[in-house]
Amino acid sequence: MERTNLDASIDMCRRQIDAGCDVERYQAYLDDLLEAKAEIEVDYAEGEPPGLSKDVYQRIWCLKQPVEYDELIPISSKINTDAILEAYRTGKLEIKPGMVSVWVDGKQITPLMPEDWDKLCPLWEQYKGHAIWLETVCKYSCYSLISIDHTETL
Repeated sequence: MERTNLDASIDMCRRQIDAGCDVERYQAYLDDLLEAKAEIEVDYAEGEPPGLSKDVYQRIWCLKQPVEYDELIPISSKINTDAILEAYRTGKLEIKPGMVSVWVDGKQITPLMPEDWDKLCPLWEQYKGHAIWLETVCKYSCYSLISIDHTETL
């Protein structure tokens, strides 16, 4: 599994310190990063089933954040986030960087597949009038999603 941006930043700080480059500045930055990482990792698995990967716990945590407060995510997409959360919690959905799954009205309509927009774009037209969610993880472990809801006007 590829490292998160936070882990990469921590490694970069350690390399700079080992090389003797601006040690005081990089040590302060490293201390902040390690503190942030400790705070984040403590919260992810709380209240979730045991035995899931760190990446899955992080994704669950992101999906649990209140979508009604995010103006970019339509409220009707909650049915998709609820279904995706259940799939992650039960092990039916895995995180594989560069792979995507498409969800419509709370149902997974594609298996995990490579991100191929020639195959994905027609689904938007096919499911016009429904809440569509593309569940994906970027290659550098930055979590992302695309939510398109043809039932609401923007």
